[in-house]
Amino acid sequence: MSRLVLAVFAGLVRVAVSGDAVADPTTAEQEAASTWAGSRSLRDHFGVEAARRLLQGGESVESAAVSADTLRGIDRAADLGTPEAVALLVRLLQDAHGPGRWDARVLLAATRALAPFASSPSVARALADVTLNAPATAAAARPGTEGRPPPSDTERRGRVELARETAALALVETRDEHAIGLVAAAARQTGPGRAAALRSLALSPHVAAVVSVAPTPEAIAQSATLADLRAAETFLAASRSLDPQARVAALRGLAVLGDARGLGAAEASTHDADAAVREAAARALVELGAGDVAQAVRRLIEDDATAQSGVELSTRVRASELVGALAARVRASSDLTLRRAAIAALGRQEDPEALAVLAGFLADPLIAGDAAQAIARCRLPAAWGIISRALGDPSARRMGARMAALRGRVLGDVPDSVARSLRDLSRATDGADRAAGFAALVSLGRPALSLGLADGDARVRRAVAMACEPTDPVCGALLLGRLAGEGDAPTRLLLAAGLASVDGLGTVTTSQLLDRVRQGEADAPLCVLALARRADDRGRDAVDAALRSSDPFYRAHAARGLAVSVQPWAVGSLAQVYEEEVDAGVRRSVLLALAARTADVSTPLRARTLDRAARLDPEASIRAVAGRALRGLALPDIAPARDELWLRVATQAGAPPAGVVAGLVLRSDGLAIPVVFDDDGYALLPAPTGPARLLLAPRPRAYEAPHHEP
Repeated sequence: MSRLVLAVFAGLVRVAVSGDAVADPTTAEQEAASTWAGSRSLRDHFGVEAARRLLQGGESVESAAVSADTLRGIDRAADLGTPEAVALLVRLLQDAHGPGRWDARVLLAATRALAPFASSPSVARALADVTLNAPATAAAARPGTEGRPPPSDTERRGRVELARETAALALVETRDEHAIGLVAAAARQTGPGRAAALRSLALSPHVAAVVSVAPTPEAIAQSATLADLRAAETFLAASRSLDPQARVAALRGLAVLGDARGLGAAEASTHDADAAVREAAARALVELGAGDVAQAVRRLIEDDATAQSGVELSTRVRASELVGALAARVRASSDLTLRRAAIAALGRQEDPEALAVLAGFLADPLIAGDAAQAIARCRLPAAWGIISRALGDPSARRMGARMAALRGRVLGDVPDSVARSLRDLSRATDGADRAAGFAALVSLGRPALSLGLADGDARVRRAVAMACEPTDPVCGALLLGRLAGEGDAPTRLLLAAGLASVDGLGTVTTSQLLDRVRQGEADAPLCVLALARRADDRGRDAVDAALRSSDPFYRAHAARGLAVSVQPWAVGSLAQVYEEEVDAGVRRSVLLALAARTADVSTPLRARTLDRAARLDPEASIRAVAGRALRGLALPDIAPARDELWLRVATQAGAPPAGVVAGLVLRSDGLAIPVVFDDDGYALLPAPTGPARLLLAPRPRAYEAPHHEP
């Protein structure tokens, strides 16, 4: 899908880990044979020979077919698990000229295959070598495997990093002193594997505090990020270190742990000569609930070197003395990003003076939208007065409607006078005014959806479609019901949001979905979702293509759809995606889909994928999902609070762009929802709380307003 996104190479060096020489293949085979002694069945004999042929065929030839053969050989050897099979995998990883050195897929697959055998000394050394020395050459441009395009540079680098993380986790999870020692040695060395080693040590409950293994600023920072309780004493000692980086990491760690002993260290550091230490000290005071933290935050705001952090922290501190400092930043700064952040922070201050300051910025074309959003989110009841005055001003009533929609959805309790003004606006002659009024009424749950979707002005239909909650089946059915008869292309994009909750079978055919996917516009991910959900073999090729797509939106939505598909191939497709997936968001969608497929609980492939993810996935949330699914436990039903996304596109002068601008919003729940901006450059749409991402797509054809009879 075409869109505009807003928003080391290192030589191959062999480093001996902890003084142990890298085992040669012959030694590995001998050691494996002695470790797993036992009789060899006929099946084992021929299985190993088959795996050997597949693996040896790809030792020095760089081709897509050989890569596919090598991956099949890895699977064969891993399934056998015999001493000879494991030795073949060790050799594959340590062959300086083999595919494990130039193909990141092979590197990752072999690492995962060896993980169950990490307690063996030869396997442990091979995995430690991956952690510290996973070759940068595996991230170079190479051909794709069968049926897949060549992976991007980002994918290749991502697989190398995933292999490092997997190898380190596998070693630590053995609880074996030798294996853990190899990871600790990697954590003490410089190089790209250090971060993976530190992370795996800090994640494991079987290892002492990572800072006791590798007492470096990086280790302290890693322990702080993961809230490692075992490191509390080290944090306290490091807060007095001569190294500013160590002091910063220690203060953050004490704050994350909620250790009250950090209050004294933080207070002593608020005047530190190093700006990063001052920021960390103020943050610790905020986290630990210090009584007099406002002064420290104000000093950060007033200092150019720390202003960004000060503004951020001010959203968590309520104090009248911060209002003046924030207002001064908005007026004096030439940094638009900082000005916008300060505006948002003013909206969090429960001080009438902050509201008055924000109202004064409504006339500034660059930050008027930010000021309006801050007023709408402000919890002071007086904000409704500002909104009412805006609704009564012909030049500001559309902005007033947006503020009312946002405030009403998030905070509720819409005054009757505001509701009447919105109804009047929904009957206005001007289509742009009418669109703002209708959209606000729909956002507030007023019965205006059907009437707004039938309006003769496409701008009204677009605003109303975006105001619907796409995961509500009733709203979804209404949106899809209008899709067939809609003549405006941008509006059709928005009506397709109904596919988020409704299959659309009966209103949208498989052929139509396939056509929309081929066109690759903003509704394509939702069309992929619908195709994957359907019990329709005609859409399998499109679903497979989406799962192999370079676009993570496509891959994630195809996985979401397969969660409820009755097709027998769904589990196999999901398992294959997980094996090759680099993007953590897509892996999470895959695991959620597998967890939801409780009818396949006895399928070995599902169990194997869940087990691998529960043990070895670097992301804690993914391991938790997989672990619960393995134990037959349902995922916690934690419904996020509802919110409203307030989006704006504008020129550098603050004016709305010419023509129609469409895009795609990735919500915090993983759904990609189409969006079209109105005449003023705004778009409001419901979403769960949490971070969202906007991507601007190519513009559809320019809108031409039809003749409208009021």
